[in-house]
Amino acid sequence: MMPKFAYQNKPLLDKITNAFLVNSCYVENNSLNGGKMGIAVYFFMLSRYSPKQEYADFAFALLEILLAEEAGKEISPALDYFDGITGIGIWIIKLIEQDFFEADRDEILTFIDNRIFDYIGIINKSKEISILDSISICFYLQARLKDKTTADQEWDMLVITEHLIIAIEEIKLKISGMHSINYGIVSAYLKILLRNYEAQIYEGYSLEKINEVIDLNLFEQISHEKDMSVEKLLFLSTVFDIAKIKCDNNLKNKIFRVLNNLELKGVQLSSLAFRESQIFRYINKKFLRQSKQDIYKYYENELKGTQYEFFNKVHQANYSFSDLTNAGIAIFGGNIQSSFMDEHIYLMAV
Repeated sequence: MMPKFAYQNKPLLDKITNAFLVNSCYVENNSLNGGKMGIAVYFFMLSRYSPKQEYADFAFALLEILLAEEAGKEISPALDYFDGITGIGIWIIKLIEQDFFEADRDEILTFIDNRIFDYIGIINKSKEISILDSISICFYLQARLKDKTTADQEWDMLVITEHLIIAIEEIKLKISGMHSINYGIVSAYLKILLRNYEAQIYEGYSLEKINEVIDLNLFEQISHEKDMSVEKLLFLSTVFDIAKIKCDNNLKNKIFRVLNNLELKGVQLSSLAFRESQIFRYINKKFLRQSKQDIYKYYENELKGTQYEFFNKVHQANYSFSDLTNAGIAIFGGNIQSSFMDEHIYLMAV
């Protein structure tokens, strides 16, 4: 059954679908952000709720084309999640996990692995690599580690883990050099460490790095600040997850005291900030425990109030491929029923 939000906005879906079918031949880049990968993800999602086999065939054809193009490049011009190869790799893994298609992950992704290892070699040579690249690398390598579960894959696990730790250290270094706290980056850093801890990857190391951030008492500092962004709420949500994993009731109570001091219903979302509103929905479901009925009502009010810039553009036929991709993924992924959109949410906040 099609998600309620998608069903209620079928005219919008039809516009997005038709625009992609007519114009996708003009798309030159392969990224998740308005490129062939983003379009493929959209059509894979659409195929699950449509009797038309052509949608799945179209998605798979796009995927084959973009992989051939990327593998044929000597270097990848972009590495980050939205515009580069890590986003391509992460979503290939997600689509296979969700049974959209069957494939040998190693056969498809080895060239991406090697490109990332090369980039991490650049880190070791003290050359500049962006914080978004480093976070994207970590999320990709963690997704790859989930594939490596058999005894004959121990060497692969060791190599991936070694590169993952280098990338984590690079994020830590950049955070320590910040003049002011970027809560989106700190949230992503904590999420990466928490995943390692849960997966028993360098547990002691991961817990030590988590505690270093917790000991800064940033959540106490938030309670005294006048403005409340959703990046700060995402940070509080992530710390709350850590408290649950650690069974730390004292930490939980501290966060609840902070939340009690804030008028959460008064948080105003920018009319142009889809990334914030999507993060806010994520927190509402996961952290603030709003009912499904309230969530759907929130979706509807957002759309009726034309608060999404890209929804406006699609309705007005004044859009880019990036706008179409964001709108399509928001419609199908916006419910965020599991960890399906975790990386997307955290990287939007960076």
